[in-house]
Amino acid sequence: MLPTAYCNSGWLAGVLSADNLLAAWSVWWLGDAMGALVCGVPLLTASRQSLDVFGNQRRRELLLVLSLLVTAGALIFNGPVSQSALYHPILYLPFFLLSWLAVRGSIALASGAALLLAIEAVWATSQGTGPFQSNEVHFSLAMLWGYMATATIIPVLITVLMDELRQSQHRLALATLGAELGMWEWNLETDAITHADESCLPLSLAQTHDGNTLRSVIHPDDVEVLDVALLQHLSGGADMLELECRFYSGPGRWCWMLMRGRAVESDSRGTPLKMAGTLVDIDARKQAEAELQTSRIKLQQSEERYRQLLNNSPVGIINYDRNLVVSYVNERFADIMKVPVDYMLGLDCTGLKDQRVVPALEQALEGKNALYEGEYCTSYGQEKIWISMRCAPVRGECGEVLGGVALLEDITARKDAEQNLRKFKFFSDNAADMLMLTDETTRICYANRATCEALGYRQDELLNMKVPDIDPRNSEKEVRAIIDQCKEQWTPPFETVHRRRDGTEFSVEITARAMPFNGEWLCFTSARDITDRKLLDDRERRHREGLKALNEVAAQSHLPLKQQMGKALQIGARYYDLDCAIISAVSGSDYRVHVFSAPPGTLEEDQHFALGETYCDLTLTSRDVVAISHMEVSPYSGHPCYRKFQLESYLGAPVWVDNSLYGTVNFSSAKPYPRAFDAGDREFIRLLARWIGSVMTLDKSRAAVVASEAYLKAIIETEPECVKVMSQDGQVTQMNRAGLEMLEVESVEEINQKGVLNFVDKPYRQAFETLHQQAFSGQHGSLEFTITGKHGHMRWLDTHAAPLKNEEGRVTSVLSVTRDISLLKQQQLELKDMAHFDALTRLPNRTLLSERMSRAVVLARRHQTEFAVCYLDLDGFKPINDELGHDAGDQVLIEIGNRLTGALREVDTVSRLGGDEFVLLMSDLSHHEDWQSALSRVLMEVTRPLPVKGQERSVSASIGVAFYPQDGEDPETLLRHADHAMYAAKRAGKNRYNLFSTEDGCVTRAQKVH
Repeated sequence: MLPTAYCNSGWLAGVLSADNLLAAWSVWWLGDAMGALVCGVPLLTASRQSLDVFGNQRRRELLLVLSLLVTAGALIFNGPVSQSALYHPILYLPFFLLSWLAVRGSIALASGAALLLAIEAVWATSQGTGPFQSNEVHFSLAMLWGYMATATIIPVLITVLMDELRQSQHRLALATLGAELGMWEWNLETDAITHADESCLPLSLAQTHDGNTLRSVIHPDDVEVLDVALLQHLSGGADMLELECRFYSGPGRWCWMLMRGRAVESDSRGTPLKMAGTLVDIDARKQAEAELQTSRIKLQQSEERYRQLLNNSPVGIINYDRNLVVSYVNERFADIMKVPVDYMLGLDCTGLKDQRVVPALEQALEGKNALYEGEYCTSYGQEKIWISMRCAPVRGECGEVLGGVALLEDITARKDAEQNLRKFKFFSDNAADMLMLTDETTRICYANRATCEALGYRQDELLNMKVPDIDPRNSEKEVRAIIDQCKEQWTPPFETVHRRRDGTEFSVEITARAMPFNGEWLCFTSARDITDRKLLDDRERRHREGLKALNEVAAQSHLPLKQQMGKALQIGARYYDLDCAIISAVSGSDYRVHVFSAPPGTLEEDQHFALGETYCDLTLTSRDVVAISHMEVSPYSGHPCYRKFQLESYLGAPVWVDNSLYGTVNFSSAKPYPRAFDAGDREFIRLLARWIGSVMTLDKSRAAVVASEAYLKAIIETEPECVKVMSQDGQVTQMNRAGLEMLEVESVEEINQKGVLNFVDKPYRQAFETLHQQAFSGQHGSLEFTITGKHGHMRWLDTHAAPLKNEEGRVTSVLSVTRDISLLKQQQLELKDMAHFDALTRLPNRTLLSERMSRAVVLARRHQTEFAVCYLDLDGFKPINDELGHDAGDQVLIEIGNRLTGALREVDTVSRLGGDEFVLLMSDLSHHEDWQSALSRVLMEVTRPLPVKGQERSVSASIGVAFYPQDGEDPETLLRHADHAMYAAKRAGKNRYNLFSTEDGCVTRAQKVH
C-alpha cells in the first residue's frame, strides 16, 4: 500500500500544491488500507460453514437485523449534508446492529454487513450526500475511512472476545469438573448427610447417610482427626472444616480425599444447623507425594539402570545411522553375532558378507517396521545361526528419520525345539498308547493318531473338545482338580473310561504329568486301553467269588435238605445276579418245580410244566451245561419256552442223584445277561449241580441209615467227598473210601498210626488244629489246606467241620466233610498263567515282560550294569500266514519262539507281544561281545528253514536294540526306542539289527545275514 500511495501522490504532484501533497498521500494510503480491511475480512472469513447461521432458528432474526442495517444506512447516508450529523447518535446506530450480527451470527456475516454499509457510505459521499460530505476533500475522506474502519473492526473485536469468553467458560467448567469429586450437605440437627451426585463417589461413601455411617467408612486412624476438626469449626475456632482422610474403597483399599466444608445455616443464637462442602479425590496426589520422595533416587539410578538394561538385555540391540553405520551395540548383540563389541562399533552394514539382513535395516530408514527371520552366517566367524531381527526407525523431534534400531534374538534353540517337536509328533503318532496334551481349562490341545483311532474322531474335532467330552466319569471340575494335583506332586496312574464317537465306552489307565510351558500349565496324559486286563481281572474276581459261594453252599450241610437247596439257589442267584433259580425233578415229559428262588407270585412249589415248554429239555438233551446269555439272538429263539415265557437268559446243568438223572438246576431271567457266560460260569453251575446231587444222595442215604447202619455206611463210602469223624483226642473214628483215597491209605487204623495231623502239610497244621478246636467248642468252620498222601501225592482240600452232639447237647466228636479242590486250584493257576504267558507260544506276554523289565531296571541301577531291550519283528511271516493258513502261521510262531529261547541265556527273557512281534530282554551285560554274539545267533536261528505243512519256508528278523541307561531309564522309553530302531532296520533292508542312537537316529551296526 505504501508504494501505491507514493505512486499516486507523485502523479498528483503537478496538480496539487506542496501543502496538500502530504495530505493527499495520507488520504490515499488510508483509502488503500480501508479497502484491504473492509474487503479482506469478509473474503478471509467467508466459507460454506459461515452460511449455516441462516439454517438454524436465528435465520429470521439475522435477516431482520441485516435489513434494518441496510435501511438505516440508506436513511443516514442519503440525508441532508450537514457536518453536525457526524455527532448525531443515529449515525452510530449501524454499529449496534453490526455488534448484534457479530454476537448472534458470525464474523463472516458481520464483516459482510460492514462491507454493505461501507458501500452505501462511499456511494452517498460520492454523490454529494451524507454526513461525510465536506468542502474539505481530505477531511471528508478521512472521516469516511475512519467510519468504515470502525464498522469493520467492531465485529472482529466482538467475535474475538466472544471466542475467548467461550474458551474461558469451557476451561472453567473442565477445572470445576476435574477438581470436585462430589458435594455434600450435613444437617446437624437430624445428623442426615446427602450427596449431590452419588455416581461420582466411591460406593462406600455414597452409602453414608449420617455421621455414624460416615465415620464407619473412614480409616480408624482418621476418625479422631475428623471429630477434632469438626468440633474446632463448629465452635468457631476455624473458619472452614478442612482435613485429609482415608475412605474405604474396597477390601484392603483406602482412598485419600480432601474434605472441605463450612456452616451455611445457623439459628438465632449462632449455633450451626447445616453444613455444606465438597469432597476432592487426592489419592493420586498422595501417591505422587509418596513417589516424589523416591523420584530423585530413581532419577539418579535411571541412567545406570538403562545402561545395565541394554547391556544385560536378553535381546541384542544396535543403533545405526542413515548410512547403515553402527553407532551403538550392546554385549548381547555381539555375543549372538560371535564378534567383539569393538568390531561392531562403526561397522558399515552395507559391507556385511551375508546381505540377507540388509533389506530389513534399509526399510527402517524408510520409516517402516521390518522383520527378518531366518538363517544368518556371521561375518566374523562364518558361523550359521538362526536369528529373528526386528528393525524400527529412530525419529527426531520433527518426525524425520535419523537412523534405525534393530532388536536381535538368537532363535537357534527355538528352531531346534521345533525340529524336536516334529520328532516328538512322529514318535507320538506312532505310539501304541493314546497321548494327549490338555490345558488348565481341560481343553484338548493335542491328540496323537492312536487317540483319534481309538475314539473315532478326527484330530481337528478333538481340538475343539474338552476332556469331559470323552470321559463321562469325570466332570470339568474334577478334571481340573486332577490337573492341579499333578502340578503339586507326582500323581499315580488311575483308571477311568473313555467314550467313543459311537457312544461305546472302554476302560483306560491314565498317567498324567503337568508342567509349565510358555506361561501356562499343560498336562500330558497317556491313556492305555485296559479292556482286556479288566476282563481278566473280572474273570479272576468272579472265580474267587465262585469259590466263596461254593464254600458257602457247602457250609449249609447242617440244615434240612430243602433249606440247604433253597439257600444254595439263593447263593447261586446272587452269584449270577439272575432273578429265577429252580431245582427241578423230571419224570418222562413232566417237569416239576422241586425247590425254587424267584420273585413272589411267579412260581409255586411242586408246580408242573411240560418238559418241552422249558429250556431244561435242552439241558437234558445235551447232558451237560447249557448257557445262553441272549435267547433272542441265539439259535433257540424259536423254542416254545421263549415264545411263552420270554426268558432271555438261561443257565442250566443236569442233576444226578444216585447215578440217575434226577432233573436240573437252572437260573434264568427275562433280561439278557450283560455278558457271555464263560467257562467259570459253567464250572460253577456244574459243581453246584454235583453238590445238589450229592446232598440229595446224602439225604437219601441218611434216610436209609435210620433203617440200617450198614446201609448208611455204604452211602458214606460212596460219597465222592471225604467224610470223617474225629474224637476229642484227635483220633479218626470213621472215614469213607473217598477220604482214604485222598490220604492214599487202606484203613482208618493206618491213619491213626501216623496221626491225621501228620498228613496235613506243615504250613496248615496250626490252622487245622484251630479248626477242630473251634468245632469242639460248638462252632462251625471251614478251611482250605494241602495234604500229602502216603505215596507222596499233594492235594488241595476244602473241609467243613461241624460239632456232633449227644442227647444232652454236649459235643462228643467232630464231623468233617472234605472235598478235593485240586482242580479248582489248578484252574486258578491256569488263570494266573493266562495273565502272564502267551497262549500260543507259552512265552511271557506284555504284562510279565513289563514286570521283568522293571526288575531289570532296579537291578541294573543298583549294580551299575547294563541290559538290552531288543524289539524283533519277523520278515516274510505274512505270506506264510496268508497262503498256508493261520494254523501254519501259529506253527511258525511256536517254532520261532523255541529257537529264540534256545539262542539266549537262561537269565534272558523272550516275550511275544502279539502277531509276529517279539521282545528279547538281555540282562547283566558286561561286554559288547555278549549281546553281539547273542543277536548274531538269533538272526542265524530265525533264518534257518522252517518245515511247514510239507513245505520248506524261511523267514528273517529285523531287530531294534536299546540299552539301559543310555537309551532310556524306564521300560516304556526303552521299548519305544527299540521299536523305532527296529523300523529303521526294516528300512535298511531287513534281516539285521540296529542300535538306537539319541544323536544320529538309528545307525545300522550289523550287515545282512545270508
